[in-house]
Amino acid sequence: MTFMCQPCRFDDLDGWQDDDHKAAFAAFVVSANHHINQKPYPTRAISVSQQRFSEICNQAIQLSEGQDITTAQAKIFFEENFTPHFIDDAGKSGFVTAYYEPEVRVSFIKDSEFQYPIYRQPEDLKSIKHLTIKPNTVPKNFDFARQVDDGYEVYSDRKAIDCGCLESKGLEIAYVAERSDVYFTHIQGSAKLIDDHGQTMRVSYAAKTGHPYTSIGKILVERGIICQEHISMEAIRSWIAEGMKENPYRVDEILWQNQSYIFFSQNSQLEDNLGPVGAAKVQLTPRRSLAVDRSIHQFGLPIFINMQTDLLEDGDRFRRLMIAQDTGSAILGASRGDIFMGSGEDAGQIAGKVCHDAEFYILLPKN
Repeated sequence: MTFMCQPCRFDDLDGWQDDDHKAAFAAFVVSANHHINQKPYPTRAISVSQQRFSEICNQAIQLSEGQDITTAQAKIFFEENFTPHFIDDAGKSGFVTAYYEPEVRVSFIKDSEFQYPIYRQPEDLKSIKHLTIKPNTVPKNFDFARQVDDGYEVYSDRKAIDCGCLESKGLEIAYVAERSDVYFTHIQGSAKLIDDHGQTMRVSYAAKTGHPYTSIGKILVERGIICQEHISMEAIRSWIAEGMKENPYRVDEILWQNQSYIFFSQNSQLEDNLGPVGAAKVQLTPRRSLAVDRSIHQFGLPIFINMQTDLLEDGDRFRRLMIAQDTGSAILGASRGDIFMGSGEDAGQIAGKVCHDAEFYILLPKN
C-alpha cells in the first residue's frame, strides 16, 4: 500500500468554486448523524483524529437543525473544518466507475414467468471477518463461510446455488423473469423490486458466499465474445438475454466463472429521494455518495473528484465533492472510486458508461 496525501489549498481544486456544496453538505450530515448517534466510523489507513471528526460532525448536525443552509454557508463549513489533500497513488492515475440501484420487475410468488429467485441470507452463512484467527478450513481471503458443528467450511458457490442447493429453504424474497436481472442485482448490491400490482420492496446487500468476484465482462472480452470497445452493462445484459434463447448452457458456463453470490435483506422505511443503504449504514445520495476502499478510507469523509469527462454534466466536467459512504469488492486503492448514480433505468444507462481517469482530493479535518 504505497500512496501519499499531499496537502494543498481549496483554490487548487479545479471546479471547487462552482460545486453545489449544499448538496454535498446534505450527504455529509447523513453520515454525521450515524457517526454521532449510532456508531462511530473507525479510522483506516489514512488516519483521522476521531475527536476532531466527531466535533465536525456535531457542528454539521447543529447547522442542519431547524434551518436550510445556503450553498455559500456549506462551502464555508467545509473550508473552515477541512484541508484538501491530493492523493498520489504511487504515480498512478485515479480511476472511477459508477453504479446504480436497479428497478426490477418481480413477482413475490413463483410462476411460469418469474422463476429466478433473489435470496435472503441463509442462517448458516456467517461473517468471519471478526475472527482473530481464521479457520484453516476456509481460504484466508474469504470473509464469509458456512458455520458447521465443528467450525466453518467454504460456502456453496454460484453454480451450486443456481443448480438449486438452496431451494425449499424459505429464503426467496422474490422472483424475476430475466436471468440478467438477478446477475445485475448482485453486481449493484441493491434493487427496488416492483411487481405488476405496484407493490414495491427495496433490498440491499446482506452477505456473500465468500468466493472471490470475477468480472464476467473481462471474460467476454478475453474470449472475443464482446470487443473491448463495446463492453458495457447493456452489452452484457443483451448477451445474456440472447444466450438464454440460443445456448443457455454457454451462459451458465460463463456466469459460473464468477463464483461469488450475493444475498439481500429487505429495507423498509427508507426515504424515497435517497438510494439504498450502503456499507456505511446510511442511505446513499445520488451523485454524491462514493464507494471507496474501506481499508484505506474512513466512511463519512469528503472526497473531491475531478473527472476528465463531460459525460455526466451536459458539457461540464464532473467535478464534485463526494462523501465516502459505500465500498465494493472491486474498489481497491487509495484513488479508486465508484459513484452512486441513483435509481432506475436512466441512472443505469449513465452508470454503465462511466470508466474514467480522475484526480482524488481527500478532505481531512484541520488540527
